[in-house]
Amino acid sequence: MKISKSYGVSLMNMLLCISVLVIHLSAAPATTLIYGSIWHITVYSVNRALSYAVPGFIFLCGFKLFYGYADKDINILRFYLGRAKKVVLPYIIAVFVFFVYYRFMGWASISGLPEYIFLGTLASHFYYIVIAVQFYLLFPILKKLFLRAPIIFCTVSLIVNLFYRNLVYFKYSDRFILTYIFYFALGMLAAKYRLHDRAKRVLLFTLPLFVIFGAVHIYRQYLVYGGVSSYHFLGQSEIVYSTLAILLIFSLCALVADKSKKICGIASSFERVSYNIYLYHLLPIIVLDYNIYAQLSLSVKQKFFISSAVVFSLAAIYFVCDIMTRRKEQK
Repeated sequence: MKISKSYGVSLMNMLLCISVLVIHLSAAPATTLIYGSIWHITVYSVNRALSYAVPGFIFLCGFKLFYGYADKDINILRFYLGRAKKVVLPYIIAVFVFFVYYRFMGWASISGLPEYIFLGTLASHFYYIVIAVQFYLLFPILKKLFLRAPIIFCTVSLIVNLFYRNLVYFKYSDRFILTYIFYFALGMLAAKYRLHDRAKRVLLFTLPLFVIFGAVHIYRQYLVYGGVSSYHFLGQSEIVYSTLAILLIFSLCALVADKSKKICGIASSFERVSYNIYLYHLLPIIVLDYNIYAQLSLSVKQKFFISSAVVFSLAAIYFVCDIMTRRKEQK
C-alpha cells in the first residue's frame, strides 16, 4: 500500500531533516556563547527544542513500514535486500568518505573501522542509521507482535523505553533500539488507526500541551546547563516532550499537505535527497571548523552564520540538481 502524499509524511521528513541540520549547526554556539546572554538563550533553546528530530525519524520509520506492510506478507529476502541497497550501502559509503577525511586529520584508525560501521561512532549523527537498521531487521517480528495487541504493544514499549533509558547504561547503550522502541511503536499505532484522518483534533489537543510543557522543559534544561538547579526525571520528560512534538508536527504536516499540493510536491521531491543530506551535512561543518576557521579570527556568531549559509546552500544546490537531473531523464 503506497502512502498518499496528503498524509504529510514527506513534509514531516523534510522538517525533521532541516531540524537535524539546525541542531548540528547550533551545537557549537550552544556550548561556547556566554551563558545568560540573549544569543545563548536563543541558540540553546532552539537546539534543545529540536531534540525531537531522531525520535521523529523513528516514528516515521514505524509509520511507513507498518502502513506499507500492514495488509500483506513480507518477503523477507526482498525486504532486507531493499533496505540494504537503499539504507545500508549509502551509509557504508558515507562512513568511508568521513573515514578518509578523519584519517587525513589523524582522528581515525583502520582498526576502528568495524566499530565505525556497526556502532556509528565515526560521526555523531551516524547512530541513527545503526538504530534504524535494527528496526528493519526486527520489523517482521515487531509487526506480528504489534498486530496481536496494538495498544498493549505500544504501552509495553513505553514502559520498556522508560526503564531502559533511566536504569540501563553501558557504553553505546544509546545505539540500541530499546532507547527508541516507543517511538517506533507509536508510528505503527498512528498508521493502524489512521491518525492523519484525525489530524485537526490531534493538533488542537497537543498544541497547548506542547507549548506549556515544552517551555518548562527547555527552561529547566537551561538551568541545569548553567549549574543553577537539577532536573529530576529528565529522561521521562524527554519522552513526553518528544511525543508531544512528534504528534504536533505529524498532525500539522497532514493538514498542510491536504491544503497545498505544491508544498506536498516540493516535500516529496526533497524526500529523494534527504537521506544523503542527512548522511553528509556534518562534513562541511567539520571542515569549516577545523580547516577554515582555524586560519581565521572569527567570532562564534560569524562562524555560525557562515556555516549555516554554506550547509543550507549546499543542500539547496544538491536538491535543485537532483530535480533537474530527474526532469532530463523523464524527457
